[in-house]
Amino acid sequence: MAVQRKKSSQPAKEQPVSKENHSPVYGIFGDEHTLKQRFIKNLRKHLLDDISAEFNHEKYDGKETPASQIISAFNAAPMLGDLRLVEVRNVDLLSVSELVHYTEYIKNPSESTCAVLIGNTVDKKKSFFKELIKQGYLHEFEAGNAQHMGAVIRSELKNLGLSADPSVVQLVIDVIGNQDIQIALEKLSLYKNNDRNVTADDVFETIGTTAQAAVFKFIDSIFDRDYKNSLIHLSRLKEADESPINIVALIARQLRFLVYQKASGSPHPQAGYLGSKLNYMTKKYTMDELYQRHRTIYKCDLLFKSTQFDDFLVLENLVISWCLYSDMPFIDF
Repeated sequence: MAVQRKKSSQPAKEQPVSKENHSPVYGIFGDEHTLKQRFIKNLRKHLLDDISAEFNHEKYDGKETPASQIISAFNAAPMLGDLRLVEVRNVDLLSVSELVHYTEYIKNPSESTCAVLIGNTVDKKKSFFKELIKQGYLHEFEAGNAQHMGAVIRSELKNLGLSADPSVVQLVIDVIGNQDIQIALEKLSLYKNNDRNVTADDVFETIGTTAQAAVFKFIDSIFDRDYKNSLIHLSRLKEADESPINIVALIARQLRFLVYQKASGSPHPQAGYLGSKLNYMTKKYTMDELYQRHRTIYKCDLLFKSTQFDDFLVLENLVISWCLYSDMPFIDF
């Protein structure tokens, strides 16, 4: 399979991806976890199919699996398909000696494998990151990138004769993932027809997926302590193969915004369209209850990382603890 190596000045999340047009290596780094996760999920969607995914999709933790084993996985031939997708997390936590293996690989990667190297931090003094930059494979998903994306979206909306509150622009950033920005906003423009002011509902209807809408509905139900609807939306998220880690990250973000607003009396600068929701939510929780929910999220995160329990079973546990117990004990398995 001939791989078209992408050499673009656009951020990774603004580039279309297909089996015929992708990088053999993606270095996905930064603390903007929502955008990272959506980009990775989009890679899976476009580079794998139902038949070959079982054989050609592998995930590793770089801290737990020897580099030699992972490099062998990169170089393995695909089965029942043309392409393998191999994801490696925690690459930024590896020692210099461990990174040498990856540095050598990305100089001459396999054309039948898309290697996705994932981490939270970038050290551009290290040879590994220098090589990623040299080859055009490093894509940083930092808060600054999200700000740049917001500027691009505002400019495109203006060109299309559309207007939107800053909070709605932030929502577009949250749901657009790796879609082509221009195509996504043109869909929005066609949908709006005569009324040119874009609302959150418009964004979900035209750009967001059913799964994305379910994520936000699930989070709303959680914070409303609506046990029944929380489980209904969680079931839909499981069917859509939404990432449990990403879901918990979004819950944690909204909790952080809620604590800030309750303590300061004003919305968090990054709360965006959530500001009005958070205003009434501050009246539903005491600071002690918010602290207990922070502990619950922490326990949930530990279970994701340290047990063999199904991630969605852990999330169901979170729902029970969050919605039904005033003192918030996290129910042990």
